[in-house]
Amino acid sequence: MFPKDKQAQSTVSHAIKEYLPNFIRGIFKLDYRKEKVVEKALKEVLLNYVCIHPSSNNPISKLCIDSVHNREEGLKWDELQFLLDVMKNSVLNSNTNPMNGFELIFEIFKATPLSRTAVIANILLRSTFEIYMKQGSTFIPVFKKFNVQSLLIF
Repeated sequence: MFPKDKQAQSTVSHAIKEYLPNFIRGIFKLDYRKEKVVEKALKEVLLNYVCIHPSSNNPISKLCIDSVHNREEGLKWDELQFLLDVMKNSVLNSNTNPMNGFELIFEIFKATPLSRTAVIANILLRSTFEIYMKQGSTFIPVFKKFNVQSLLIF
């Protein structure tokens, strides 16, 4: 999309913000379970967008939150799970900025109805431990910032 060291102009940034959810929904029209190109496209979008932009006011966050609430503009539940798996495997394991991806999944978790929190809590807990194993003690302040201990209830 854009080089990581450059800021997108506000018009272009607004266009991306507006049309990125439509692009992701369009990708899911393909046979995403069999077509590796879908996973690759999602990985590229997530790496280039989530790692650069925090989850606050993030269109991918809004799309996912709409999905967990079964809103019309959201994804189907299995599509959301696929997207979160791609995010877990690519963004959270990347060397660029896994914290934005972690923050995004945590925001989705907080907005998720109780009946669906187990799936997202599972992804968050695994991601928490994987990031901790990579970053060590530098990750401890994140526990305090995001109150990750609340996940252990599930």
